[in-house]
Amino acid sequence: MAKEKKGFFSWLGFGRNKEENTAQEKEQQRLEAERAEQARLAEEEAQRQAQLEAEQVRLAEEEAQRQAQLEAEQARQEAQRAEAERLAAERAEQARLAEEEAQRQAQLEAEQARQEAQRAEAERLAAERAEQARLAEEEAQRQAQLEAEQARQEAQRAEAEKLAAERAEQARLAEEEAQRQAQLEAEQARQEAQR
Repeated sequence: MAKEKKGFFSWLGFGRNKEENTAQEKEQQRLEAERAEQARLAEEEAQRQAQLEAEQVRLAEEEAQRQAQLEAEQARQEAQRAEAERLAAERAEQARLAEEEAQRQAQLEAEQARQEAQRAEAERLAAERAEQARLAEEEAQRQAQLEAEQARQEAQRAEAEKLAAERAEQARLAEEEAQRQAQLEAEQARQEAQR
């Protein structure tokens, strides 16, 4: 009886072990399937993450390229602006130098005009003085000729007066001689009559 009981329990235990094994296998399969699903999901997630990262890298590269192009464009515009400012400053400097040169030239021309006017005024004054000297010389010559003519006329008049005085003196002497001669003749006649 005990033997039969033993065999019965053995069979019961064997059956229980088989069920447990089957349950364990199913659990194992379920766990493996779950792990496989998790692995698949993890792989999909990894692929999705990799694609996302790749997309982010691509977008980052595009953004970097866009930023680089933007910076290059800004640098080009900045260089263009700097060149425009340099050219504007250069033109302003040239304009300033041209204005200074124009002012210097105007001052030079004004100085030349002043000197020319001064020279012309000096020439005019010199010509005026020369004309005054010529007129003074002509006046002196005319005055000298006039004085010479007056002196000649005065000498001529004095000579005429001297000759007239000489002739008057001669006439007076002749008259005196005639009177003396007449007196002498009268005296002779008187004496002759007395005789």
